[in-house]
Amino acid sequence: MIRLDGGGAVRRLITDLDVPVGLEPWVEAVSAVTWPRALHGRRWIVVPDVSAHVLVHCDRGGHRTASVVGARTTSARFAMGSRRWTVAVRLRPGAIPCLVSDDATTLTDRSVRLAEIGLDPGSVLDAGAPNACADALIAALGRALEGCGTPDWRVRGLVAASRTAPARGPRVRDTARSMGVSERTLRGVVRRETGLGPGALLRIGRMLGAAERIVSSSEDLSSIAHRSGFADHAHFTHEFRRLMGEPPSRYRRRGSTIAEFDKRGWPQA
Repeated sequence: MIRLDGGGAVRRLITDLDVPVGLEPWVEAVSAVTWPRALHGRRWIVVPDVSAHVLVHCDRGGHRTASVVGARTTSARFAMGSRRWTVAVRLRPGAIPCLVSDDATTLTDRSVRLAEIGLDPGSVLDAGAPNACADALIAALGRALEGCGTPDWRVRGLVAASRTAPARGPRVRDTARSMGVSERTLRGVVRRETGLGPGALLRIGRMLGAAERIVSSSEDLSSIAHRSGFADHAHFTHEFRRLMGEPPSRYRRRGSTIAEFDKRGWPQA
């Protein structure tokens, strides 16, 4: 679910698990992946994402950790280490305030242990195989989300706008006007519920769309830049490198070696 680079083989390792109907307003996807030893020790890139995730990792020694990772504004590098398997729950943008006692900005570009947000990780960490762990994690989230309101409709609307990528790119002012709310109101709601400003959410959304087109098509990079709302290739390359950690030409050269936890690549509105 967290987008990674590091080998197209990872796509084939992913098992998508069912999202219980009752949790669909807050949970977009549930996945599990078992990591082969061949991938240990490699350097990985986590790229920006407007969604938060709940992750459980188990290493070769049986040690487990459970954490919540907030929305990411830039790419980050990390080492895989000796992970054996991972269970990941991708939350919909706007779901974090239902799990924490504060707004989502407290988790932006951060990772905290599950216990720090008041969720008892005991049953999750004691579960056996990945599927059993996923069941325990979903049950824990279900208890935590019981009685919570759903993500604000304005957040869902902005996520939808980030996916359209018109020629000049969506603007916060225009999106707010189309929703019938003030720009100030939209900024406040989106920052509180996602941990990102609406401008950042739109930029990340269209950049992830551009990245998907880069690796899934042979379209010229200048054409992708224009379709993604950038005036010229140079500006696109600068912004892509800043957010994704490398220029689009290198991203394309690796082609099928771009791997994701989430095959969908987009948060669903």
